[in-house]
Amino acid sequence: MGIDICRSDLHVLSAPGKPAEVEMRAQRILLRPVTKADLEDYHKYLFGSPVVMAKYGKGEVKSLCEVENRIKTWTARWEKGDPFSGLCIRDKETGEFIGHVILGHSDVPGTAELAILIRPEYWNQKYGTEALRSVFAYAREILYYPLDGAPFTKIEATARVDNVASNRLLTAFAGAPVAQQYKHGALRNLYKVDLSEARQTAASQHFKKTAA
Repeated sequence: MGIDICRSDLHVLSAPGKPAEVEMRAQRILLRPVTKADLEDYHKYLFGSPVVMAKYGKGEVKSLCEVENRIKTWTARWEKGDPFSGLCIRDKETGEFIGHVILGHSDVPGTAELAILIRPEYWNQKYGTEALRSVFAYAREILYYPLDGAPFTKIEATARVDNVASNRLLTAFAGAPVAQQYKHGALRNLYKVDLSEARQTAASQHFKKTAA
C-alpha cells in the first residue's frame, strides 16, 4: 500500500563509495548510524536481553561477539556509503540509549527489510512510533539508491502473531498484514509498503528541477 510519510528533522548526506552521514532528530529521539561505541548498550539492553529477544528472530540471546560482528557489518555499510544499515536510537537531550532500528538488505533485490528493537524501559511510550516515522521519512530520501542491483521500491517487515505491540506498530505504518509465514520457528505476520509511486513522484520532481 502507499503511505504518506511525515518528515522529521532529517539530514542525509551520502554518495556511493563515500561514508554516509545520517542524522534524524524527532520530538524526543536522535537516530544516527550505529558505531562500535554502541556495542555495550546493544548487547546489554537488546541482543543480550532475554526479555527483548523472546519474540525476535529465533528467540535466542546473542553473545557479545555475535553482536560485535553485527555491528561490524552495519558500520562497514555506512563507511561504504550504503544507506541501508543499522541506526542507533538515543534520547536527543541526554544521549541515553533507547533502541535500534534498521532499514536493511533483504533476500529480494529492491526490497528493504525493516526491524526495530526498543529497550524495555521505553516500551509503551510511543518511542517505536517516533522512530518509524523518522525511518519512513528517511526512506523517501534514499529512493534514488539501488538496493542489491534493483530500484528501491518496497519495505517489508515481520512480527510474530503473538507480539501485540509490534503488530500494532507495523499496522500503523503499513496497514494490515498481507500474509502469514512460518519463520524462525514461529508464525509471523508479513507487512509490506510499496514505494513505487513515491519513487516515480520523486523522480518526476527531480527531473523538473534539473530541467528548469
